[in-house]
Amino acid sequence: MDSGSVDSAGVPVEIVADASLVAPPQCLPDEPMDPRDFDDDYVLLTSGDPVQDANLYLLTLFAEVPAASEALGGDAVLLAVSQERDLAFRGAIADCGGDAACLGDALRWSEDEAGAVADALQALFIGPDADILLVKEHLRPSGVFHLYRPFDDGALVRAAWLDAVDVLNRIFAEHDGLLPAEDLAEIAAAAVEDDPMPFYLPLLKMDMAILTALGRDEAGRYEPLADGENGPACQRIPLIEWDDYPYSLILTPGFGPLNGQDPISMLSLTNCAFAAERYYAGLAPLVMFSGGHVHPGGTPFCEALEMKHVLMEEHGVPEEAILIEPYARHTTTNLRNAARLILRYGIPPDRPVLIATDIFQNHTISYSLAERCLEELGYVPFRKVELLNDNDSCLLIDSLSLHRDGQDLLDP
Repeated sequence: MDSGSVDSAGVPVEIVADASLVAPPQCLPDEPMDPRDFDDDYVLLTSGDPVQDANLYLLTLFAEVPAASEALGGDAVLLAVSQERDLAFRGAIADCGGDAACLGDALRWSEDEAGAVADALQALFIGPDADILLVKEHLRPSGVFHLYRPFDDGALVRAAWLDAVDVLNRIFAEHDGLLPAEDLAEIAAAAVEDDPMPFYLPLLKMDMAILTALGRDEAGRYEPLADGENGPACQRIPLIEWDDYPYSLILTPGFGPLNGQDPISMLSLTNCAFAAERYYAGLAPLVMFSGGHVHPGGTPFCEALEMKHVLMEEHGVPEEAILIEPYARHTTTNLRNAARLILRYGIPPDRPVLIATDIFQNHTISYSLAERCLEELGYVPFRKVELLNDNDSCLLIDSLSLHRDGQDLLDP
């Protein structure tokens, strides 16, 4: 066990364990976490575009599950929709130029169109004649659609598709006007393929190209995270003796500087010191920093990554003890996204997490965050959170955290 931290000059700092932080009974689970069909052996598929995978995993499955792709292409109803939308897109490229409104009329899904496809998907993937186990093998075990777990298979497929349509339409509506007309025309011309495209592809290709042109790749910028920034810690996780620690990890959310010049705020520097102190006190084998590219908009600095650098360089914590969650843009998603990594990385979900942060955020998390999660996410991604002192709380995660939410396209 490391015996101490070091300051910026490399001088050892004596750390004394705070016995009051050892997990009290209220931090422990009343019963094991319900995985809700989540299979921790499930491997998320990738399309080659991590922004698509984060926001539109159903469409990634359509393309990357060969049996599903073949079934979609062979269904008469969906084939007719595909031909109609493909022709509309090609016509818009010829007629609209870079006029966003004109392109939008051809690309956006109407409620009736989306509903007709939902009906066809239910008939294709659900029922006595269906031999494509998309729901059983992907939608349920992935956890990505966890909020719809209580639905029957047909309703789950329908909800997942209608969510995808909403995301597709909103990406175009919120971003098309941010590009010059000539750039939009160029993107449209590059998106069209020689062969007719499946029904979901024209708007998907336009959306992903628009986000790329605008540099809005925050939702997938660090993928594959487990092989990149989190690689050293992920290699160590299977070797950790969890019973040696009262907490699985120390979670510290970030707070980015508002001036666009400094890579890290004074508050985050203080929180890094909190995390280092608790790590050297032996309270957890891992530290996780959570926070993306948040303040100001378009900042090149990632809160979690900058805090990782400080913890290593100024406090001497080894990289194999540090995880980053570089996407969260809200306190609600700091906890949600951290829970996702815990579940994906095989960290014990019934061992409490120690949250270490500033007094204001800590009290917000303990007293009002559950209500805010219900309002903003539609669910609470944790089973309990208990205030320990002004700077610390303990957290028990919930598998509902795996559900992906496209309301914030940069932090779905």
